[in-house]
Amino acid sequence: LQRQVYTFTYDITQTIFDNEPGQTIGESLQFFSDLETQLQQKSDWKLETLIKRHIEIMNDRLEGKSNGVPSGFKDLDYMLGNGFQRKDLVIIGARPSVGKTSFSLTLAYNAAKQGYKVLFITLEMDEQEVFDRLVAFETKIPVTTIIRGKVNEDILIKGYNSLKKLPLLILHLAKATSGDIHSVASKYKYLYGLDMLIVDYLGYLSDRSDDEVNQLGRISKGLKTTANLLDCVVIAPHQLNRSIEKRAEKKKEVPLLSDLRDSGHIEQDADLVMFLNRDTLGQNSELTTLRIGKHRTGSTGIIDLHFNSLTTKFEI
Repeated sequence: LQRQVYTFTYDITQTIFDNEPGQTIGESLQFFSDLETQLQQKSDWKLETLIKRHIEIMNDRLEGKSNGVPSGFKDLDYMLGNGFQRKDLVIIGARPSVGKTSFSLTLAYNAAKQGYKVLFITLEMDEQEVFDRLVAFETKIPVTTIIRGKVNEDILIKGYNSLKKLPLLILHLAKATSGDIHSVASKYKYLYGLDMLIVDYLGYLSDRSDDEVNQLGRISKGLKTTANLLDCVVIAPHQLNRSIEKRAEKKKEVPLLSDLRDSGHIEQDADLVMFLNRDTLGQNSELTTLRIGKHRTGSTGIIDLHFNSLTTKFEI
């Protein structure tokens, strides 16, 4: 193992100035992740040892202590077994304009409200655009009203004071790879701690590869590795392909795992895949279904949600 580390570090220093930083970080992340797996395989996995660890976990569960990170939706948390589980990669699939960012931000807000430390990385929107929505969440003032500046100053200040207390950081990265995400999240965890990492969204990550399928595979593996190494939940929205729109009307509201763009690697790496769906142009445009399409450690099912179009927040 020491020889492998020496060879890898020697080789990578020869090309470090020829590659982008994100590529170097990504390759290093993958190498040391594989190395850690080898080390874990050498550790003591006797049943006696596992039983001792499990007794400690069960005692915590019996006392009401949960290692999960809550979503803010009781039905969803129940289906997931007391919230999102650490080390899990969670993919949220939806068509454009359905509310991928709004739902992800709702999860971040709900978790932070309960004291969990959250890092929300936006690759698409500016920080201020995201913060407009957070202010709307907190004050219940419509986002468009906030953007126009027609807001009562006292209500706004009260909202600011509440938001200041949240353990939530919003970071805008115009261009990033999965290696960059890991680097930023590692620093945040070291400084503040980290329970939930949200990357909005997966399609904007720019890892280098021969084709888009392998590129997404590299990204999903990188995010899963980050979840494992940082012991946190990693949530990444991802766009569904157009095949869902070509189906018969009666099947239109049932997204499948195959509807994820270039889904092969994502299906394999994700621990949990959820689909958001609502008729954005219909009379009931606020009615939303959240379908769990894949759950590695539990059941699947459908939960009804309500999309508040004024504040852009998802509610029960």
